[in-house]
Amino acid sequence: MTTHLPRALRAAAIAAVLGLTLVTTASAAPQLYLSVEDLAKRSDGCALARVVDARVHWNEAHTLIVTTYTLSVEESLTGDVPAGPVLLHRLGGELDGMALSYQGMPELSVGDRGVVFVHERTGGVYILSGLRQGVLLEREGLFSRDLRGVVSAPATREDLPLHELRTRVRAALEVER
Repeated sequence: MTTHLPRALRAAAIAAVLGLTLVTTASAAPQLYLSVEDLAKRSDGCALARVVDARVHWNEAHTLIVTTYTLSVEESLTGDVPAGPVLLHRLGGELDGMALSYQGMPELSVGDRGVVFVHERTGGVYILSGLRQGVLLEREGLFSRDLRGVVSAPATREDLPLHELRTRVRAALEVER
């Protein structure tokens, strides 16, 4: 003998199960430490920029939540990032009552100023190099990156003055040529 649940009760049960499974944290493989020089060599560009807007939305296939930051570029440290507004995409965010987060992704806020290492994608959209290692936010005159959980990192945080960051990035690219 089979028991049939009323339609409303079945719908509520399905919604409850979906609700539990849609709030998720995606795990990634351990991140290996990348020096500033490594990031410079592996990136399409590096820029000093400020976050002027953040928008959370679905990807085109409506399968992933994406956060798009609009960056106002103040200075291209490598000459490869255009002046003016630049779009930076990262996976994850909170939308329509669902949250999606990925280990190693940085959290940026409107008003944040920092140095970013990026890869260019189609349409002039960029993604970060090295996940959160590729962002050095300005804090009290120094540019800092969060290295918690990064394998072989010399510390949990790295603080650099802008002039040293410029020098190291440009020197790494000169050696590469």
